[in-house]
Amino acid sequence: MFSDDATADGGRQIITVDKNAHVTILFIAGVGYVKADAGGLATFFEVPQAQADQFAGQWIALRPGDKLGQSTYADVTAGITLSSVASELKPGAGPTTMAASATIAGQRVLGVQAPLPASSQLPATARDVLYMTDNSLLRPVRSEITNAGDYNYQMLFSHWGETLHLTAPANAIPATSVTPATSVT
Repeated sequence: MFSDDATADGGRQIITVDKNAHVTILFIAGVGYVKADAGGLATFFEVPQAQADQFAGQWIALRPGDKLGQSTYADVTAGITLSSVASELKPGAGPTTMAASATIAGQRVLGVQAPLPASSQLPATARDVLYMTDNSLLRPVRSEITNAGDYNYQMLFSHWGETLHLTAPANAIPATSVTPATSVT
């Protein structure tokens, strides 16, 4: 499960993996901050278990060029700002068609759908659907993947125009202390 609060140049993601691994990511002034339990560090970032246990619950700062476990700075900070979230909303691989109209969160919405690429490893019937407000603003309301068997994906959008206040965590540990840089010989 993902929860994402985005601004033009920052944001916050809260991630739950398999209901037992938790991660919070902040992106402030070009720095990615991660706070996770041991399960989140080990599962989501592939940090070795010893380091995951040691750094669980502490803020870790990533700067360009840093890695946290197997995740690069770019991996960690992708999809957090408004523009990066918007880039994730591109239609699927095939032709787009209109989805059935619907009402979501009390709003009348229009849906646009497209098939997913074969590389997604989902059934050929799976569709990526983006629902947008049925007015001149055309703001996204929900993105989901349908007809995908047991796979479940849904992203909700709300609170447009509200101010998001983010503060960089004090005393964040540099990512290089968790995942030391490897030397090339």
